[in-house]
Amino acid sequence: MVEQDLYRFVWVADPQISPDGSRVAFVRVVTDSAADEYRTSIWIAETSGGPPRALTTGPRDGQPRWSPDGRTARLRARGRQTTPAQIYLLPMTGGEAAPLTRLKGGASSPAWSPDGKRIAFTSHTNPAIDDDTTRVKPKKEPGRVITRPVFRLNNAGYFDPDHPTHVWVIDATGGKPRQLTTGRFDEGRWTGRTTAARCVSSPTGARSRGLATTTPTSTPWRPTSRSRPTAPGSAPASTTRAGSATGRSRATGGSRSWAG
Repeated sequence: MVEQDLYRFVWVADPQISPDGSRVAFVRVVTDSAADEYRTSIWIAETSGGPPRALTTGPRDGQPRWSPDGRTARLRARGRQTTPAQIYLLPMTGGEAAPLTRLKGGASSPAWSPDGKRIAFTSHTNPAIDDDTTRVKPKKEPGRVITRPVFRLNNAGYFDPDHPTHVWVIDATGGKPRQLTTGRFDEGRWTGRTTAARCVSSPTGARSRGLATTTPTSTPWRPTSRSRPTAPGSAPASTTRAGSATGRSRATGGSRSWAG
Protein backbone atom coordinates (compact mmCIF):
# COMPACT_ATOMS: atom_id res chain seq x y z
CA MET A 1 0.00 0.00 0.00
CA VAL A 2 1.27 3.48 -0.89
CA GLU A 3 0.07 6.98 -0.01
CA GLN A 4 -1.81 7.33 -3.30
CA ASP A 5 -4.09 4.48 -2.25
CA LEU A 6 -5.62 6.78 0.36
CA TYR A 7 -7.36 8.68 -2.44
CA ARG A 8 -9.17 5.50 -3.45
CA PHE A 9 -10.98 5.13 -0.13
CA VAL A 10 -14.77 5.53 -0.13
CA TRP A 11 -16.64 5.68 3.15
CA VAL A 12 -20.04 6.54 4.62
CA ALA A 13 -21.03 9.01 7.34
CA ASP A 14 -24.07 10.36 9.19
CA PRO A 15 -26.49 7.43 8.61
CA GLN A 16 -30.16 8.32 9.21
CA ILE A 17 -32.85 5.61 9.47
CA SER A 18 -36.26 6.47 8.03
CA PRO A 19 -39.16 6.67 10.51
CA ASP A 20 -40.62 3.35 9.34
CA GLY A 21 -37.20 1.67 9.52
CA SER A 22 -37.22 0.56 5.88
CA ARG A 23 -34.48 2.83 4.51
CA VAL A 24 -31.25 4.50 5.53
CA ALA A 25 -30.00 7.78 4.12
CA PHE A 26 -26.28 8.47 4.48
CA VAL A 27 -23.41 10.60 3.21
CA ARG A 28 -20.99 9.02 0.75
CA VAL A 29 -17.51 10.51 1.00
CA VAL A 30 -14.76 10.31 -1.62
CA THR A 31 -11.52 12.21 -2.15
CA ASP A 32 -10.77 14.44 -5.13
CA SER A 33 -7.01 14.03 -5.46
CA ALA A 34 -6.67 16.79 -8.06
CA ALA A 35 -8.39 19.39 -5.89
CA ASP A 36 -7.20 17.85 -2.60
CA GLU A 37 -10.76 18.02 -1.25
CA TYR A 38 -13.49 15.73 -0.02
CA ARG A 39 -16.57 15.24 -2.21
CA THR A 40 -19.83 14.29 -0.52
CA SER A 41 -23.25 13.21 -1.80
CA ILE A 42 -26.42 11.73 -0.32
CA TRP A 43 -27.21 8.06 -0.90
CA ILE A 44 -30.00 5.74 0.23
CA ALA A 45 -30.17 2.02 0.94
CA GLU A 46 -32.94 -0.40 1.88
CA THR A 47 -32.52 -1.94 5.32
CA SER A 48 -33.69 -5.25 3.86
CA GLY A 49 -30.63 -5.32 1.61
CA GLY A 50 -29.72 -4.52 -1.96
CA PRO A 51 -27.35 -2.02 -3.58
CA PRO A 52 -27.53 1.63 -2.44
CA ARG A 53 -28.38 4.38 -4.92
CA ALA A 54 -27.47 8.05 -5.18
CA LEU A 55 -30.02 10.73 -4.27
CA THR A 56 -27.75 13.69 -5.04
CA THR A 57 -24.67 14.18 -7.16
CA GLY A 58 -22.79 16.46 -4.76
CA PRO A 59 -20.17 17.71 -4.62
CA ARG A 60 -20.79 19.09 -1.11
CA ASP A 61 -24.05 17.64 0.16
CA GLY A 62 -24.55 16.41 3.70
CA GLN A 63 -26.70 16.18 6.85
CA PRO A 64 -29.64 14.10 5.52
CA ARG A 65 -32.66 14.21 7.81
CA TRP A 66 -36.03 12.47 7.41
CA SER A 67 -39.26 14.38 7.84
CA PRO A 68 -41.65 12.94 10.45
CA ASP A 69 -43.93 11.43 7.77
CA GLY A 70 -41.06 9.97 5.73
CA ARG A 71 -42.12 11.71 2.53
CA THR A 72 -39.41 14.35 2.37
CA ALA A 73 -35.68 14.47 2.91
CA ARG A 74 -33.94 17.60 4.06
CA LEU A 75 -30.28 18.17 3.25
CA ARG A 76 -27.58 20.78 3.20
CA ALA A 77 -25.94 21.48 -0.14
CA ARG A 78 -23.22 23.76 -1.42
CA GLY A 79 -22.12 24.06 -5.03
CA ARG A 80 -18.82 25.89 -4.65
CA GLN A 81 -16.31 25.97 -1.81
CA THR A 82 -16.90 29.71 -1.30
CA THR A 83 -20.70 29.48 -1.41
CA PRO A 84 -22.50 29.19 1.96
CA ALA A 85 -24.42 25.94 2.38
CA GLN A 86 -28.21 26.11 2.21
CA ILE A 87 -31.03 23.74 3.18
CA TYR A 88 -32.88 21.85 0.44
CA LEU A 89 -35.98 19.65 0.52
CA LEU A 90 -36.11 16.52 -1.61
CA PRO A 91 -39.48 14.78 -2.11
CA MET A 92 -39.04 11.03 -1.76
CA THR A 93 -41.86 10.38 -4.21
CA GLY A 94 -39.70 11.87 -6.98
CA GLY A 95 -38.62 15.28 -8.21
CA GLU A 96 -35.76 17.72 -7.83
CA ALA A 97 -34.46 19.10 -4.55
CA ALA A 98 -35.76 22.62 -3.92
CA PRO A 99 -33.87 25.26 -1.91
CA LEU A 100 -35.59 26.22 1.33
CA THR A 101 -33.13 28.87 2.58
CA ARG A 102 -31.09 31.58 0.88
CA LEU A 103 -29.32 33.22 3.80
CA LYS A 104 -26.06 35.07 3.26
CA GLY A 105 -24.51 33.28 6.23
CA GLY A 106 -25.70 29.88 5.03
CA ALA A 107 -27.71 27.29 6.96
CA SER A 108 -26.79 24.01 8.66
CA SER A 109 -27.76 21.51 11.39
CA PRO A 110 -31.40 21.29 10.21
CA ALA A 111 -33.95 19.58 12.47
CA TRP A 112 -37.62 18.89 11.81
CA SER A 113 -40.26 19.81 14.35
CA PRO A 114 -42.14 16.68 15.48
CA ASP A 115 -45.27 17.76 13.60
CA GLY A 116 -43.28 18.30 10.38
CA LYS A 117 -44.51 21.88 9.94
CA ARG A 118 -41.27 23.71 10.69
CA ILE A 119 -37.54 23.28 10.40
CA ALA A 120 -35.07 24.71 12.87
CA PHE A 121 -31.48 25.28 11.80
CA THR A 122 -28.40 27.29 12.64
CA SER A 123 -26.88 30.11 10.62
CA HIS A 124 -24.02 32.60 10.82
CA THR A 125 -26.19 35.26 9.20
CA ASN A 126 -26.14 38.66 10.91
CA PRO A 127 -28.92 40.74 9.30
CA ALA A 128 -27.62 43.97 10.83
CA ILE A 129 -24.36 43.56 8.90
CA ASP A 130 -25.25 41.34 5.93
CA ASP A 131 -28.29 43.37 4.89
CA ASP A 132 -26.57 46.74 5.27
CA THR A 133 -26.15 48.02 1.71
CA THR A 134 -24.17 51.05 2.89
CA ARG A 135 -21.22 49.00 4.11
CA VAL A 136 -18.21 49.01 1.81
CA LYS A 137 -16.10 45.86 1.71
CA PRO A 138 -12.39 46.70 2.16
CA LYS A 139 -10.02 45.85 -0.67
CA LYS A 140 -7.84 43.91 1.75
CA GLU A 141 -8.97 41.91 4.75
CA PRO A 142 -8.09 43.80 7.96
CA GLY A 143 -5.74 42.35 10.54
CA ARG A 144 -7.10 40.11 13.28
CA VAL A 145 -6.58 40.44 17.02
CA ILE A 146 -6.53 36.94 18.54
CA THR A 147 -7.79 36.81 22.13
CA ARG A 148 -8.75 33.13 22.50
CA PRO A 149 -6.64 29.96 22.37
CA VAL A 150 -9.17 28.42 19.97
CA PHE A 151 -9.65 30.89 17.13
CA ARG A 152 -10.18 28.84 13.95
CA LEU A 153 -11.32 25.45 12.67
CA ASN A 154 -10.16 23.37 9.72
CA ASN A 155 -12.47 23.77 6.70
CA ALA A 156 -14.36 26.52 8.56
CA GLY A 157 -11.81 29.29 8.97
CA TYR A 158 -11.57 31.90 11.71
CA PHE A 159 -14.28 32.38 14.31
CA ASP A 160 -16.08 35.59 13.42
CA PRO A 161 -17.39 37.45 16.51
CA ASP A 162 -19.65 39.52 14.24
CA HIS A 163 -21.32 36.38 12.90
CA PRO A 164 -22.02 33.98 15.80
CA THR A 165 -24.12 30.86 15.20
CA HIS A 166 -27.79 31.44 15.99
CA VAL A 167 -30.97 29.38 15.81
CA TRP A 168 -33.47 30.14 13.06
CA VAL A 169 -36.79 28.57 12.10
CA ILE A 170 -38.69 28.36 8.81
CA ASP A 171 -41.94 26.78 7.70
CA ALA A 172 -41.43 23.50 5.86
CA THR A 173 -43.54 24.90 3.03
CA GLY A 174 -41.13 27.83 2.60
CA GLY A 175 -41.34 31.53 3.34
CA LYS A 176 -39.09 33.91 5.21
CA PRO A 177 -36.94 32.34 7.96
CA ARG A 178 -37.08 33.89 11.40
CA GLN A 179 -34.21 34.29 13.82
CA LEU A 180 -34.89 32.85 17.30
CA THR A 181 -31.71 33.85 19.16
CA THR A 182 -29.45 36.89 19.09
CA GLY A 183 -26.34 38.18 20.84
CA ARG A 184 -22.68 37.22 21.00
CA PHE A 185 -23.31 33.58 21.98
CA ASP A 186 -23.33 30.53 19.68
CA GLU A 187 -26.48 28.42 19.82
CA GLY A 188 -28.23 25.31 18.38
CA ARG A 189 -30.76 22.91 18.39
CA TRP A 190 -34.43 21.78 18.30
CA THR A 191 -36.07 19.77 21.09
CA GLY A 192 -38.44 16.82 20.73
CA ARG A 193 -41.38 19.17 21.34
CA THR A 194 -43.42 21.08 18.77
CA THR A 195 -43.74 24.32 20.74
CA ALA A 196 -40.18 24.95 21.89
CA ALA A 197 -36.62 24.92 20.69
CA ARG A 198 -33.86 23.99 23.12
CA CYS A 199 -30.49 25.52 22.35
CA VAL A 200 -26.96 25.04 23.61
CA SER A 201 -25.44 28.46 24.20
CA SER A 202 -21.78 29.45 24.52
CA PRO A 203 -19.59 32.46 23.75
CA THR A 204 -18.17 32.16 20.23
CA GLY A 205 -15.28 29.70 20.20
CA ALA A 206 -15.63 28.82 23.90
CA ARG A 207 -16.37 25.48 25.58
CA SER A 208 -18.45 26.56 28.58
CA ARG A 209 -22.12 26.21 27.68
CA GLY A 210 -25.63 26.43 29.05
CA LEU A 211 -28.89 24.88 27.86
CA ALA A 212 -31.93 27.13 27.38
CA THR A 213 -35.36 26.95 25.80
CA THR A 214 -37.13 29.41 23.51
CA THR A 215 -40.36 29.18 21.53
CA PRO A 216 -40.67 29.63 17.74
CA THR A 217 -43.25 32.39 18.33
CA SER A 218 -41.32 34.37 20.96
CA THR A 219 -39.17 37.43 20.37
CA PRO A 220 -35.50 36.66 19.71
CA TRP A 221 -33.76 35.50 22.86
CA ARG A 222 -30.48 37.11 23.93
CA PRO A 223 -28.41 35.28 26.59
CA THR A 224 -27.03 37.72 29.18
CA SER A 225 -24.23 35.74 30.79
CA ARG A 226 -21.59 33.14 29.94
CA SER A 227 -23.45 30.05 31.03
CA ARG A 228 -26.77 31.19 32.51
CA PRO A 229 -29.30 32.61 30.04
CA THR A 230 -31.52 34.98 32.06
CA ALA A 231 -33.71 36.83 29.55
CA PRO A 232 -37.08 37.02 31.35
CA GLY A 233 -40.00 35.19 29.80
CA SER A 234 -38.15 33.93 26.76
CA ALA A 235 -35.44 31.39 27.35
CA PRO A 236 -35.08 29.98 30.89
CA ALA A 237 -31.90 28.02 31.48
CA SER A 238 -32.17 24.25 31.68
CA THR A 239 -28.54 23.74 32.69
CA THR A 240 -25.88 26.15 33.94
CA ARG A 241 -22.77 24.05 34.31
CA ALA A 242 -19.27 24.47 32.97
CA GLY A 243 -18.19 22.02 30.32
CA SER A 244 -20.65 21.20 27.56
CA ALA A 245 -24.32 20.37 27.19
CA THR A 246 -25.17 18.67 23.94
CA GLY A 247 -28.52 18.84 22.16
CA ARG A 248 -30.78 16.19 20.72
CA SER A 249 -33.23 16.21 17.83
CA ARG A 250 -36.00 13.73 17.23
CA ALA A 251 -38.39 13.07 14.39
CA THR A 252 -41.13 10.47 14.05
CA GLY A 253 -41.97 10.78 10.36
CA GLY A 254 -40.46 9.81 7.05
CA SER A 255 -39.04 12.80 5.15
CA ARG A 256 -35.38 13.72 5.11
CA SER A 257 -33.45 16.96 5.17
CA TRP A 258 -29.77 17.76 4.75
CA ALA A 259 -27.25 20.60 4.44
CA GLY A 260 -23.86 21.05 2.73
